[in-house]
Amino acid sequence: MLDYSIEFLAGAGVEEIFVFCVHGADEVERYVFQSSWSNVLQVHCVKDATCATPGDALRELDKRGLVRSDPFVLMSGDVITNVDLRLALDAHAKRRKADSSAIMTMLLKPVGPPSSGGSSACVRPASEDLVVGLHPQTHRILMYDDRPHVATLKIPCDFFQACNSTIEIRNDLMPIGVDICSPEVLSRFSDEFDYRHIYKQFVHDTVAEEEEGLQSKIYAHLLANPCEYGARIVDFRTYHAISRDIIRRWCYPVGVDNLPSGYEKNYRYVMQRHFVYREVFGEPGTRIARSTQIVSDTIVGANVQIGERCIVQGTVIGNYCEIGNDVSLKDCHLWEKVCISDNVKIEGCVLCDGVVIRSGATLGTGCIIGKGCIIGENAVIPPFTRITLCVKDEEGNEYDDAFSSSKSSSSAEDNDDEIEENEDEEESDDEVLSMEDDFLVLCDKAFVSDHNVVGKDGLGRVWNPPAPEDESDYDSGEDGDAVIGDIRAQSIGYDAADFFKRRLELQSAQEALDDRDVFSDDEEEYDGTEEYSNGEVDISDNYTPGELPLGNNPNTGLDEDGFAIMGRQKGVDVVKELKMLCLEHDKGRDVTYLAIELNSFKFSQNATYSDCCTGAILAVLDLANLTTDKKIIEVIKHVEIELKYWSPLFKKLCQGIEEERAIINAIESVAVGSIGELAQVLSKEPTFRFVLQKLHDLEFLSEEAILSWAAERRRNEEDDSSDPVVKLFLQQATQEFLDWLEEETSSSEEDD
Repeated sequence: MLDYSIEFLAGAGVEEIFVFCVHGADEVERYVFQSSWSNVLQVHCVKDATCATPGDALRELDKRGLVRSDPFVLMSGDVITNVDLRLALDAHAKRRKADSSAIMTMLLKPVGPPSSGGSSACVRPASEDLVVGLHPQTHRILMYDDRPHVATLKIPCDFFQACNSTIEIRNDLMPIGVDICSPEVLSRFSDEFDYRHIYKQFVHDTVAEEEEGLQSKIYAHLLANPCEYGARIVDFRTYHAISRDIIRRWCYPVGVDNLPSGYEKNYRYVMQRHFVYREVFGEPGTRIARSTQIVSDTIVGANVQIGERCIVQGTVIGNYCEIGNDVSLKDCHLWEKVCISDNVKIEGCVLCDGVVIRSGATLGTGCIIGKGCIIGENAVIPPFTRITLCVKDEEGNEYDDAFSSSKSSSSAEDNDDEIEENEDEEESDDEVLSMEDDFLVLCDKAFVSDHNVVGKDGLGRVWNPPAPEDESDYDSGEDGDAVIGDIRAQSIGYDAADFFKRRLELQSAQEALDDRDVFSDDEEEYDGTEEYSNGEVDISDNYTPGELPLGNNPNTGLDEDGFAIMGRQKGVDVVKELKMLCLEHDKGRDVTYLAIELNSFKFSQNATYSDCCTGAILAVLDLANLTTDKKIIEVIKHVEIELKYWSPLFKKLCQGIEEERAIINAIESVAVGSIGELAQVLSKEPTFRFVLQKLHDLEFLSEEAILSWAAERRRNEEDDSSDPVVKLFLQQATQEFLDWLEEETSSSEEDD
């Protein structure tokens, strides 16, 4: 794929290429220097193993100052395309000359929505649910939303004024992974350190800017010509779909029989009837029995042996593969040195290097069999099972090594092998079973096969998907079944109907939840005779022992003296609304945007920063998912993770001791003034003490605020020692922390 990418960029007139490498950087650099392209183009390898996201890579490029051209082409390494990029480059240059705020042009291909099930829709990831709003004439992108769990979208009215009251809304477009950018794009990523994804975050936020004159504009270049092809290989489903398109010559001149420059010395393919390709450079070593049927859409590599009465359809067979008698292969991908015995049935599977399938075995649709695995005799592998030799590591993500191949990209025989080899990543010798001289060698760590799955004479274990590190990136809920459902939707042969049905159910549930928030009980009971209250009324709230008032009284709209708060909408629970704003915040976006929302709501309801801090800390406690089955260490860890994320927000909201005291009061109110599992966790010693200490360590709370709160609680102790708030305060662990804090404060004052 690297050669295809370089050949594509060279054809577009690109003179200098930077290949950003994270894993296997030395191998990539060695291959680039040895390739024929090094004599034609300037190809540089940028190595940084610390980068975890595309945003990190762009920030590193900007830091090093390597990109000096305006514009430059930003291309993902998993792209297959035959687009004439010069048209898009010329259009971008003209827009840039007329308007300096036009910083980016995205190449989008019409493919149909993923739920349509058409052949073109298969190259679109099932997890994607992109909706794009375009200016009808200029194709400026006015809206870019790829949140599958959202059922409705909001479009600012200002955008309708900018395009004569008409916006073209489309959900049949897919970014192909090639973008034309100006240097400002790199600067924006450096300024916004939270940007991880180019499209979901950077493009989404940039096109959503409403303030005229300060907007950065992004345009779309639509691939209207049906001969233009572009797609990204992001999972096995798209891997198979794109391979099939290339076999059927939809991406011509990119094709099996037209490999990149230099490959003709090693491999040469000839197309026969019904899109059947055979490697002819090593033709004498290939033997196919007369009774075997090669139906269509098939590639047969070099030195392949196929026995009698086999049926092969839609399958890519790599070099040095051996296939026995009476074998059925449909929509499969066999990498190098795969050995399949007699009477085997396989459909929609990927078999990596050195896989052995023994006699009578059956592999269900969507299975992935990792490098060197053995499927035993008469074994039946359930659909969408993934088998690996990777040793299970509870602390790590095993996906990187589970299905990798050690062969270098220089050994590719066709376009499909190009795809396979660039899926590969460097394996760790102490974590997997390795192949040496065609023998399996068991490495240091203990490995236990799942013999109930792979058979008694099999080798390998079932790989299960790890839990997502960032649930905001997933559209399918929080449980393990949802994650497995996503993995299945990324597999070959998966009927995505259930996946899209589940998505619609989630969208409907989210929409119902939004409607419930808008039409709350308080608003339904309000008769509408008076929108704002501005007079003196009686205090009628019910205060229960141990329940703390959170700032201004939220239920009545009264201040502490019993007077109505000017400008406060009747029936609005300010703290609850502020908390909901925090809970609805998308963690993929910068928390600064939430600070703006909270501030706007504060002014609209004449609330205080204390109210904002109260609502925010209550949201943090909910998001921390504190349950009684967690140990104290786990509880504090979950709290710390959330606090670190929300830290920039609290720095903006906390103006002084009053706001910090509101945070402590809010935590107290949850611990002693409410019911539920969260209250049990916080009220159980020593949780409250450690939460308080963590807030202090992370500089949410100052010594002055904590000691001021402690002094007030000691006065309350003298008045009523039976108060639950006082009992919480008098917990031994809390007192030990306060004593330590007072000593530290005294020592600091003496040193000064």
